[in-house]
Amino acid sequence: MVELSEHQSREISKAHSRLDRQELRIQVLEVKEAGMSEWRANTTDKLDNIQSGIQWISRLIIGGIIAAAISFIIAGGLNGAQ
Repeated sequence: MVELSEHQSREISKAHSRLDRQELRIQVLEVKEAGMSEWRANTTDKLDNIQSGIQWISRLIIGGIIAAAISFIIAGGLNGAQ
């Protein structure tokens, strides 16, 4: 087996230390990404619920306008002033 010089051993040790720090950074980023992914999913669900509510409110308003127009016509509103 080949013996490594002190300089080579130090450089290998430094490289291992840098790799360990990079692995830790990657783990932290992966945890943050998982949290952000969950947040995005929850936000999307909330926005879908809001959109559904707005859609129903729009339907009710349009339905009310149509009902008012029909009531106006049935009450003789299109016959002119008599």
